[in-house]
Amino acid sequence: LDANQRIWTNLQTNGVSISPRTGSRATFIGNTLFVFGGSHESTFYNDLYTINLSTGITQLIQTTGEQPTPRTSPIMSSRGNEIFLWGGYDGTCPSELYVLDTTNFEWKSYPQDISGRTHVAFTTVDQYIYAYGSSKTGGLLAIDMDKKIVSLIPTTGPEPQAMITDAAMVHFDKYLMFIGGKASTTSTLMYSLDLEKMRWFVFHILPDGSTVSAVDGTISDLGLFMLPRISSLGVIYIES
Repeated sequence: LDANQRIWTNLQTNGVSISPRTGSRATFIGNTLFVFGGSHESTFYNDLYTINLSTGITQLIQTTGEQPTPRTSPIMSSRGNEIFLWGGYDGTCPSELYVLDTTNFEWKSYPQDISGRTHVAFTTVDQYIYAYGSSKTGGLLAIDMDKKIVSLIPTTGPEPQAMITDAAMVHFDKYLMFIGGKASTTSTLMYSLDLEKMRWFVFHILPDGSTVSAVDGTISDLGLFMLPRISSLGVIYIES
């Protein structure tokens, strides 16, 4: 997707085929997309594929070291030449932080005190991966990729429901936006977190009357416009 022109292009892939699956996660380093794991029916995977975004060539990468168990829907991001993997579901919710050095494709495991989560909304800001949701308690999950530590940061303000899964999170300026996710209600507010104050607030939105009208959502008892609830979505932010 060319996000500026809003034009999709079909990247023709060739090389190794990736079997059908859901819950895979991906990150890119340079011009290479790394795709990890996922599941198909009752089978979990921990294989790692690369896709060259210029040529479309797909390869299965052989890795060594302390490899992650086969799993679906973990947190995955990258910094420098390293790939970071945490959480997901393999029958349990593992808590170790896995780091892959892409110069030699060796995994290392770092035990953590924070319980694992799956289907978590997350985004990367500088050296941190921030995540929220899929938990019985609130607070912002932070993965320090330099120190290789997973921690929970207390927050204030009207935070989203902590148990929401499959939401989306995106970063802009000094804020994190939390959008959608699975819950019992059919409509939702949009939430934002001020990273400097670590305070949540409701991000008020209004339909523009052209592409979106009031009938496309609902109005809360407080008169706030609420979006139809969606889940398992992807979100990007590009400054206009």
